[in-house]
Amino acid sequence: MEPPAWWASRRIEIPPQQPIGPYIVDFFCHEVGLVVEVDGRSHDERGKEDSQREAFLQEQQRLQVLRVSNDDVLKETAAVLYAILRAAGKEVV
Repeated sequence: MEPPAWWASRRIEIPPQQPIGPYIVDFFCHEVGLVVEVDGRSHDERGKEDSQREAFLQEQQRLQVLRVSNDDVLKETAAVLYAILRAAGKEVV
């Protein structure tokens, strides 16, 4: 069985560290207008900044934003990849 990360990467192009306006987003899929932000503990105290950033991306840029925790990426990788594929409108088998 092939690893979930490889399986997902063949179905969606989502390069890391992409500039959008004044921000650098963690991952951006231009094809479907999906931003994926991976939040670690440093985001615990950045609620206002993250809210402003998300508002800019959603309201001004008309992008969908999916936030996932760093812990989930490390511990629940397959679930995160499936969530990304679903948010991108890709069929999950």
